Amino acid sequence: MEKAICGNAKLSALDRQMNETYQQAVQTAGSVAGPWKEAITFTQRIWLSRRGECFLGSSHDAPDAEGVVCLGKAYEDQAQRVALIGDSLRKSQQNALLRRQNHVIERPGDVEKDLWLLPEQLLRGAFSGMLAAPKAAEGLFRLFQTTEAKLGLAVVLRVTASDPKAHDAEIRQLLAKVSEAKDEENVAYFSPKPEDYDGTIGSLVIFMRAAAGQAEFPCEMYERHPELINAMGAEFGSSRDAFLPYAACEARAYALPGSVAELVQALSAFDGGAFDRCTGTMRSMYGRNFYVANVVMQIAPRRLLAEAADPEEAKNPDHDLKIMPLLAWSYDSPWNHQKFQAIRDLFLKARADLAAGYRTRYGLTADEALLAAHVGLNNRFDWTLRGRPNPLRAAIMEADAKPSLAEVLAAGPLPQVVDAEPLLSLAVARPASIVPLLAAGAPVDAVSPIGKTPLMTAAQFNALEAVQGLLKAKAAVNLRSLAPDQIDGNDPPSEDNMLSACGTYAIAHGQRTALMYAAANAGLPVIKALLVAGADTALRDSTGQTALDYLEGRGPVPANPVLTGADLAMARSLLTPHGR
Repeated sequence: MEKAICGNAKLSALDRQMNETYQQAVQTAGSVAGPWKEAITFTQRIWLSRRGECFLGSSHDAPDAEGVVCLGKAYEDQAQRVALIGDSLRKSQQNALLRRQNHVIERPGDVEKDLWLLPEQLLRGAFSGMLAAPKAAEGLFRLFQTTEAKLGLAVVLRVTASDPKAHDAEIRQLLAKVSEAKDEENVAYFSPKPEDYDGTIGSLVIFMRAAAGQAEFPCEMYERHPELINAMGAEFGSSRDAFLPYAACEARAYALPGSVAELVQALSAFDGGAFDRCTGTMRSMYGRNFYVANVVMQIAPRRLLAEAADPEEAKNPDHDLKIMPLLAWSYDSPWNHQKFQAIRDLFLKARADLAAGYRTRYGLTADEALLAAHVGLNNRFDWTLRGRPNPLRAAIMEADAKPSLAEVLAAGPLPQVVDAEPLLSLAVARPASIVPLLAAGAPVDAVSPIGKTPLMTAAQFNALEAVQGLLKAKAAVNLRSLAPDQIDGNDPPSEDNMLSACGTYAIAHGQRTALMYAAANAGLPVIKALLVAGADTALRDSTGQTALDYLEGRGPVPANPVLTGADLAMARSLLTPHGR
């Protein structure tokens, strides 16, 4: 560590700056009534003990380039924290001076009132550093009489002491004091009782939930004692869920594979930002659930295996290795099915990478690691696992589906489709399904909840075979989708209302035709097939746009990405309404 600092000019400069900032804060603290000087000293000891975390996870846990960057950031952050502590103490001095100058009698508690936030700021380091520097953390907790400090002291004594039984009486006394703090919101809500503590580490959970607030406990503590992870779980379904314990798991040793982050980014893109706009304060609950699921994936694969082995979870289909995010959703429409292919590949990559890490770090077998990774990822993305794949829809879209389309159709009549994509629209993903579906009675001009026909879907996906098959079955070529105000659950975005677009749909351009979909997305053969069948180039959507406008990007989507050169010129000529 010292070699890394001395051998790097920037780190050396940051080290000198840190020392100066620390000395100034200590000097200031010495002239302010209270335990501030000792508190700053303990805080700095804890931080110095944690510096090496920047190199955890590197080769042989030795200094490397990434670790040096991390250490530089750690120095900058700690220097800022110490400087803020010093500023708070100086402000307290100034307030005391003003009281004297104004002949205001100094009353007991005035200094504490000036510095009421400072204990919480100082204690943050004690919570996150209690394993790295347990004696310093213990010393810091003992300086303060807040409920949070009492809880922290009880935890550090139970978790880090070589002989916890020697501290049992004090731990129980501290937790009894925590239980009495009913004026604090979370303590009143969780209402822990002294007898809830039975000497086990797991029995600390309710006290942590009640009194730790937003404290970050060491990741290694949760790794050693995964039962404590229960302290972090969401409780309120509101913004209050943000005021529960966290885990300090930033070290590289605990980092999830980059492929997991790629999967997170890809899946998050499918809500169009609705999670942030439309969930209100409940997003704190969802965020908390995601956070805890991440921590479990980082450090507790055996907890995931225990979950899979739980008799009550034995029939949970999410533990089936074939079930993955958005699988059922992928059979809701050809667009979904197309997008899912990339999601599936990302999921399989993330699962394999996560499993490899579990084998290396935790000594799991290949089968155990794969199952733990699978359960962990599906827990993290549980919102994407709603429902199970529909056998008929899967058979329409997948040639190798079990049961096959022929088997499903032989089992009984087609179901009546309500509030979903028509069955023939799904067949656009696999045109070989069109003929058997038509033979089974699937209506060729059935519409989706937005009034979209299978022919429109086929045109949108530039699926010439599907277009030809549907036209051969006498699909109506000039039907139009519903106007925006006729679509149930439609809430298109509005420039003057940032909370809009929270409905099922966000459609501003309605009354589209198959030709408009083709003009925006398809090649010349599809456009020609529709025109030969009688598609009308003069029809306009709900905003007044024609198929030509869609071709040239004046509709709701960019200009046609398929057509170029002579084909584009031909399409422009064919789609120009007569009389223009």
